[in-house]
Amino acid sequence: MAEKKKAQTLVSIHGNEATQVFDYSKFKTAYDGWKNDCGISGEALKIKSSKSLLDLVSAHGDVQVARPYTDDPVDDGAGNVIELLDKIMEMEDAITTQDVLDLRKIHKKLVDMADTKSDPRNIVFTVPIFRRVNRENADFDEESDTKEIYGHYRTEDYVKYRNLKAKLFNNVNPETIKAVPKDWYSESKNTSEPPMWQALYAGGGKTIQKSVMIKKSKLVSKGLLYILKDALKALDGVVLEHLKLKIVDSGKGTTAGELMQIPDVKEWIEEAVGKPNAEGWGINKTTGMFRDTHVTNRLKTFAFTNDNVRESKTVKRVADYDDIIGHVKGFTLIITRRQVRNLAILTGKCKKTPGKDTVYMPGVLKKAEIKKSNSWRSVLAW
Repeated sequence: MAEKKKAQTLVSIHGNEATQVFDYSKFKTAYDGWKNDCGISGEALKIKSSKSLLDLVSAHGDVQVARPYTDDPVDDGAGNVIELLDKIMEMEDAITTQDVLDLRKIHKKLVDMADTKSDPRNIVFTVPIFRRVNRENADFDEESDTKEIYGHYRTEDYVKYRNLKAKLFNNVNPETIKAVPKDWYSESKNTSEPPMWQALYAGGGKTIQKSVMIKKSKLVSKGLLYILKDALKALDGVVLEHLKLKIVDSGKGTTAGELMQIPDVKEWIEEAVGKPNAEGWGINKTTGMFRDTHVTNRLKTFAFTNDNVRESKTVKRVADYDDIIGHVKGFTLIITRRQVRNLAILTGKCKKTPGKDTVYMPGVLKKAEIKKSNSWRSVLAW
């Protein structure tokens, strides 16, 4: 079976219905790849916990697991982004403008966090310089015999120091996990590439302030920042297909007056009505009566196509779809004869017949009678 490339859901608001369609093919490949890369755990992450890198990102970088031995908390850079992205992919509910705003907010937060003290690559750890540690009692001077390390605490010096303590003291266990790769930590800011940093920022080249490319210990090929960028780009392509606008007399829903705000509809009904001395196909040229049944039947089967972004926004506003993302590809109308008569009146060229549910164009009947009268005069004169 071919892999599914699109998701869709039915959106119904006040009687108006449309199908929201999201082509996520390219984004899904990148997103699934990121989640797969972040599925590593345990020894691969150089931690004792069974939590995966994805778990750590989901938990915003749990302080006790991802950053032990530091009291400096990291800002919430991931938020509920995985849950939100999964929700969008499943598309059980319509994708809303709020969903997109949330993704943009998280994307901006990651951009703003890059290369700051809250960036995982800049988390500071104080590690003893092992060659200066007293081998008999494991003592060292906390000012002169230590150095600050950015990104990860589990350096070779740290492991050696812990193993020395285990050898000297019964209450300390020897380290079972080796030191992390050297590119996971650094003595300089903005240069280390620990797993959490890779999960958030990998694959961006030099796009983020001072960030550099992933080095030899590559775990993640494309970080969350760029996954979000892909997601936002893909969401720009969401469309609303088969929109059916239900025109109502009053209350919640679309009215004839709102419908006339859509240029294509206004142009269509004006063409049907025409103008004095140039009646449209919707006007009986003898009586001046508006042919509401004929116009309604044609209007109900007419499909309005829309390639104009501005008009798409107008259609969405009229349909009360402002909170639903997607470009309107086209629409049809569910409309009664009464509302079609209202459209004719709203052109300014027709009036309601007093005491009747009919509409007419003033002057047409009189013109027809004059024409008929002139015709009889010519016969009599002959």
